[in-house]
Amino acid sequence: MEAKLIHVGKKGVTPELLREITDTLRKHKAVRIKMLKSARAQSGRGEISEQILGKIKARRSELRGNILTLGV
Repeated sequence: MEAKLIHVGKKGVTPELLREITDTLRKHKAVRIKMLKSARAQSGRGEISEQILGKIKARRSELRGNILTLGV
């Protein structure tokens, strides 16, 4: 099964984004989160990843480049 792609934009990590990630994980069991340049300008990719992982319960995660992959 292919993971759905979600973008983190200039608004950064918002409750709406976290809700979308959670819903997608429930439906697809995997999600890829791409951090756009506008989001990385405000916070680094490591900081964005930590914010997401602090709020989302995922068993596996991988950060490769600007894409964070989560799975259950």
